[in-house]
Amino acid sequence: MRTLSSTTVRLRSVATQPNKLIARLQSWWVAYLAWRLQCEATLQLERLSDRELQDIGVRRCEIDGAVKGELNRARAFSRRY
Repeated sequence: MRTLSSTTVRLRSVATQPNKLIARLQSWWVAYLAWRLQCEATLQLERLSDRELQDIGVRRCEIDGAVKGELNRARAFSRRY
C-alpha cells in the first residue's frame, strides 16, 4: 500500500510541475541524440581504411576514444609522463 501512495504522490508532483517533466524529457532526448551521433561517428571512422585513419592521426584501436573526445586528453597525459 505504501508503494501505491508514494507513486501517487510522485505523479501528483509531476502533474503540478510540468516544467520539470519537460526538462527531464528534453535532457533524455539530448542524451539520446548525442549517443546516436557518437554511434554514427564511430561507424563512419570504422569504415575508413588504415591509411585514411593514419592521415587523420587516429589508430583503429583509438576510434572510440576519438569519438568520445578522450583521445586528446590521453595523448596529452602520456606525453607529460
